[in-house]
Amino acid sequence: MSQLKLLLLLVSFSCLSLHCKKGEDEINKLPPATSYGAGTFGCLINGKAWPLRTPSEAHYHDGILYISSTIVTFDGINPTVEEAMTLTTNKIHKPGQYFISYKNFSDDWCVIMDKTTAYDSGSQTNQEPENYFYYNITRLDSINHIVSGTFSFALFDAFGTSSARVSDGRFDIKYAP
Repeated sequence: MSQLKLLLLLVSFSCLSLHCKKGEDEINKLPPATSYGAGTFGCLINGKAWPLRTPSEAHYHDGILYISSTIVTFDGINPTVEEAMTLTTNKIHKPGQYFISYKNFSDDWCVIMDKTTAYDSGSQTNQEPENYFYYNITRLDSINHIVSGTFSFALFDAFGTSSARVSDGRFDIKYAP
């Protein structure tokens, strides 16, 4: 009987290590968390790595942080947005942690889109328990125009039936003042 318990315990640990390995593989696809203006942006969306890319546009001025990353393809004539993420807030004034409520989504908002679904902060002002954006600004350098940090949040579609949970987000950008 004790051999059966030992075997079950070993199988359980093996399954746990495989699950952790998969999550680690996805995190390893993200850019490193740097703070020297590397021009990087990435995160996990529902546990899968958002493809490594440079932000399409990034600005910081007087507390307003705006970061946009978009993948667009062309069929020869017409552009098609394959994936897009836009983050904006007007509350970042110095390095530190920020918990920003979705209730002021006209000032602080986020949109994630792909070909089939759009998630945005305006669709979830009554969602619980994750009703805030989390930003940890690790560098805000107005001389060299660099802003770096991490972020996480959850968004829902317009019907509240599908969610995009963003975790392990990181950015390190030189911004346009």
